[in-house]
Amino acid sequence: MYANEAKGERFPPSKLYNCTELSGEFVLDCMAVYPEYLNDPAVLLCPSATTGNDPIKVFNKADNRAQVIGDRAGNLVQTAGVPNQEFYPCEVDDSGCSYLYLAWNTWFPRIIDRPDPPENPDVDVMIDWLMANNPQVIIMLANLYPRLGNPTQNDEDFTFNDGTQNLTMYRLREGIERFMITDINNPSASAKAQSEIPVSGDWVSTDIGQEFNHVPGGCNFLYMDSHVEFIRFPGKWPVNRTMAVLQSEEIMDRF
Repeated sequence: MYANEAKGERFPPSKLYNCTELSGEFVLDCMAVYPEYLNDPAVLLCPSATTGNDPIKVFNKADNRAQVIGDRAGNLVQTAGVPNQEFYPCEVDDSGCSYLYLAWNTWFPRIIDRPDPPENPDVDVMIDWLMANNPQVIIMLANLYPRLGNPTQNDEDFTFNDGTQNLTMYRLREGIERFMITDINNPSASAKAQSEIPVSGDWVSTDIGQEFNHVPGGCNFLYMDSHVEFIRFPGKWPVNRTMAVLQSEEIMDRF
């Protein structure tokens, strides 16, 4: 519904602001969809979430603030008072929301289909393995991260060089799947491409016990063609050790 009414049929953007400043996160930007397209914040919480599933308790970043950022332009709005238990879109962040959201197409088979790093309790060792064996995936995400919190780039396509060629990472929107097709004579190729492009799903983590909604480890993931698939961890992108490492605090510290 959002894409049908949005400019260029784009899917909703990723989070740009928290309640007080620019943040940039792999989370749905509720400022773009609440309340017109998403009117119940409870849908952002998995019933088995480790962070809890009561919106009043989980989304509490504005409870003790007299004003918060209320739109994607960074404008402030008054809250209901201090304290309050009202829901404000800025409260949805990666510490409480149950679901990762990928606002760009990350389905580059030549990059994401490479082997995962061997399991290791030291995340830095897995980062080093990726840098040696799949630097392209590091480059891909390193080019994406700065755009999450940049107001002029958060909603735009961009081109990056993975070390071997220039690639374009498209904002999710209707029709981009045609750019992923290699066999233009195959009439089912477009549908196949949509079914491979991940959009949103449970978080993956290097810490299975603390951050997985579905123990012993797996995720429900929504794809661009609207089908949902449960993928055991480690499985295919983005439910694999590579994505878990790319979301770790350790890699954020490096890049």
